Amino acid sequence: MATEIVRSQVRTVSAGTYQTVDTVTLVADLPDVNLYLYATATSSFSSVCTVSDIATYPVSRNAALAAGLNYYRQPSVTLTHSTATKANTALQTLNARLTALAVEADASALDFAGSSTITVTADGVEA
Repeated sequence: MATEIVRSQVRTVSAGTYQTVDTVTLVADLPDVNLYLYATATSSFSSVCTVSDIATYPVSRNAALAAGLNYYRQPSVTLTHSTATKANTALQTLNARLTALAVEADASALDFAGSSTITVTADGVEA
């Protein structure tokens, strides 16, 4: 099964500010919906997670603080920009990074998942 990431977005314009709230609502072949990485020290959005980030960082700031980690994961991010162009560019970047995460997750699963018959001989290992 291919990795799938389902999100909802709410976009608003108010007083020249363009804001998007992007929330991951459902995932397939990932452990949870917490795909946005935040800096523990500032609680500010850092990036979309990688597969390694998902395996490394907890889903709460308190857990990250207790473990001495620099980041934690959350299911949503709020992006605010001063122009429509900047807001659209940010959304394109977010989409590209989430797509890259799905591709990376698929590759990680393919590298590990499967079955093999391995014959071990006195000369070495043959697959």
